Amino acid sequence: MPRIYIKKTNRTSIDEQEVKKAIIDIFNNVKSIEGASEFYNIKRQTLQSRIKEITAVTTKEDWLKKDSGQESEEEKPSFADKYAARQVFNVMEEQKLAEYIKNCSELHYGMNYEQIQELAFEYATRLGKDMPANWKLNGLAGIEWIRGFIGRQKNLSLRKPESTSLARAKGFNKVAVDDFFEKYTNVMEKGKFTARKIYNIDECGVTTVMKPVKIVAEKGKKQVGIATSAERGELVTFVGIINAAGGFLPPCHVYPRLRNPQEYLRDEYPDSLASGSKNGWMTPELFPVVIDHIIKIVKPTQEDNILLLLNNHD
Repeated sequence: MPRIYIKKTNRTSIDEQEVKKAIIDIFNNVKSIEGASEFYNIKRQTLQSRIKEITAVTTKEDWLKKDSGQESEEEKPSFADKYAARQVFNVMEEQKLAEYIKNCSELHYGMNYEQIQELAFEYATRLGKDMPANWKLNGLAGIEWIRGFIGRQKNLSLRKPESTSLARAKGFNKVAVDDFFEKYTNVMEKGKFTARKIYNIDECGVTTVMKPVKIVAEKGKKQVGIATSAERGELVTFVGIINAAGGFLPPCHVYPRLRNPQEYLRDEYPDSLASGSKNGWMTPELFPVVIDHIIKIVKPTQEDNILLLLNNHD
């Protein structure tokens, strides 16, 4: 049986707006249930069931007041939500849950499926919701619920996060960004830099053994291998230097070697720089060498200087 059933006919399709108009006419004594059923072409049993659900939680007068537009849009749930069947949370409750999940992701503390299932169970328990028995047995929402929930929330999807250090997360805030652009604007007004004079420098770690992609193999086999140069690669730091006009300078490489790292520059781009450290990382001692490399190629002067943008290093 498929997890999400796709209807093959429109036999049970109901226009909820027509149902709403019929119930309003019935509550205002404009039509009887039979008359509204015939006029709006809706089954009498459907109208009776909907009216029973409404009167079980509120009065006719309060329901008519809520659906007359006198309440705010935030407080007013959708009409379809009032009659949602076999759904633990209503539309507004699911929207609040989705907003909380999105906020956690923006704060770099996103949740996986299992954590969301635990949160949904606690949320349903606090709200006193009627939930499936397996929720109470396992202490978390079912896998079918999480799949349906993600399917209903069009702005949420399962994503692979990028590792972000706490220092970077704290440093990227409105105050820091405003401070950067204030300084950047002042420097631009003072220097009148053109696009080819604005350089950005950044470094990236590259391993000598790439992560293997998924392959097709025999079912049931416990271990599947693929040939690589080694099981574990060595890290090489690549330092790229590019300007705002799209031009670039010969790159710099930091190899995990202290002796003769230039030997690894075979078939490399002309004038590329090779340096080395114990672990292949950029160090405070090597960074001035990169700056000298830029000066050597660009040849800036007091009258014709450049603007260099880089990460916030010590």
